[in-house]
Amino acid sequence: MLLAFTKTGSMDGFPQIIVWDAQTRRKVSQIAIDDQELICVEFSNSSNSLLVISTNGNEAHPRSTVAIWDFLDGRKEYLAKSVLPFIIVDARWNPYMRTSADEFVTISHKKYHYWRVSEQLQLQYQQGDLPKGFTTSLPDKKLTSVSFVEPMME
Repeated sequence: MLLAFTKTGSMDGFPQIIVWDAQTRRKVSQIAIDDQELICVEFSNSSNSLLVISTNGNEAHPRSTVAIWDFLDGRKEYLAKSVLPFIIVDARWNPYMRTSADEFVTISHKKYHYWRVSEQLQLQYQQGDLPKGFTTSLPDKKLTSVSFVEPMME
């Protein structure tokens, strides 16, 4: 599969996500997001789901949306969605979870959040604090991205 998205609204004013079949070059699905800006869009490792993070806020009135979308079923509705009172700056699926429930992590400028998509399609999250000694009070000390790495065994 091939994924493309517009970060902000195109001609109709809404960001778009488009998924193509890379072999046939046929468009599989397309959805318009009703928020101001797309932050992150990622394929799941264990299902036909897309993790979609969008925002429609600013520093004074922060708001982010976390949504799960099944890109193969053709529906324009999200499978699960949660609106949060803070700005999420990045997100990644957990590549080490290959169970019936998907897990992912999001970060804001000052916190991280572990998420789980239950079998009933409910989004559940647990917020975590940054390591002691890490400060986010300076402008250049804000979190900006997240990634999973596999440690090398000696």
